[in-house]
Amino acid sequence: MSHSSLLFVIGDTLVTPPLSDSILDGVTRNSLLILAKDLGYKTEERQVSIEELKNAFKNKTITEAFGAGTAALVAPISTINIQGTDFHLPAYNAGNIMFQIKNKLDNIRYGIEEDIYNWNHII
Repeated sequence: MSHSSLLFVIGDTLVTPPLSDSILDGVTRNSLLILAKDLGYKTEERQVSIEELKNAFKNKTITEAFGAGTAALVAPISTINIQGTDFHLPAYNAGNIMFQIKNKLDNIRYGIEEDIYNWNHII
């Protein structure tokens, strides 16, 4: 079974909904949250309402949104449709939190960086 979740960068915080019946405890999600914290980013696991997202777009405080899961690992989101209105996120670049934590995870997975988390197992 594939596990996936959404993550948002709102202000200076990486926010993701808490685990529930529909948001399962996935390895990728957990790894990204650990890496974000270790890279110095604030993280919060809490509910994200439609109103909060609309306000974040209005106030330009949402800068990133991405999906994380077993199959895709990390996938950027460029547009979110809320109640029939498309809200567009800023263009992504190498400085985005998403790319920083994805690159760190990839580097650990491929042995480029030391696996201080003991996530890799040689078989």
